[in-house]
This record gives sequence, structure tokens and C-alpha cells, in this order.
Amino acid sequence: MTWSVFRVSFLLVLPLLCHLSCCSSYTSSQLVNPSRARQISWKPRAFVYEGFLTDEECDHLISLAKSELKRSAVADNLSGKSTLSEVRTSSGTFISKGKDNIISGIEDRIAAWTFLPKENGEDIQVLVRTWAEV
Repeated sequence: MTWSVFRVSFLLVLPLLCHLSCCSSYTSSQLVNPSRARQISWKPRAFVYEGFLTDEECDHLISLAKSELKRSAVADNLSGKSTLSEVRTSSGTFISKGKDNIISGIEDRIAAWTFLPKENGEDIQVLVRTWAEV
């Protein structure tokens, strides 16, 4: 499995999907900067926030997730149960809300950028994909 291509994603309650890019010059004084947000859909509401995470935050997420990755599954059409598939070959894991100060800081920033209470957020999801899946 390669770490050269990955995206850190998280899902919030409501149909809001935010993709996190792992590069930035973020400083704590830039909690909300609308010029860095790009709307990709209104229904469902989805935005991309350029440079949301610092390199250090990305490294921290990778270090937390690396040993916990599990192969992604799909739902079986007949039974509804999770099953492995050749179509979906990514691996992923979830990082618990408030796991440490860095995760809590990321969650605070998510709440500020989305104007949603931190309590409405879900665990951060880390997905690893190969070049073929991108």
C-alpha cells in the first residue's frame, strides 16, 4: 500500500462532504477564510477547502491511522452485509472525536468553517487509495 496518494476525508451530519487537502500555510489566526472555499455542489451541499490542514496535521493523521487501516468493503446487494470487492480496493479507518489536542483543533476548525456545532461532527475518516483509484 502506498501513502504517496491519499485524501483525508470526514463526513459531517447533514449532506456536507468536505475533502481535506494535505498542504497549507494555515495559521491559527485564519480560522475562517471564505476565499479558500470552493463550492462543488449545492444539493447536496459540498465544498472543498484548499489548504485546510498543515503538513504537521497531515503527518499526525497518518501516524494515527497507519496501524489501524482496514480494507474498505461494499454492501452486498442481496443481504446488505459488508463484503470485500475487487471494485473497491481502498483502505480506511476512523479517528475518534477529540482523540488528542491536534484532532480537537482540527474539529474546532471544521466547526468554524462549516458554521455547525462541533458536537454535530463525526469521527475523522482517513482513506488510502492507489493511483488506479484516483
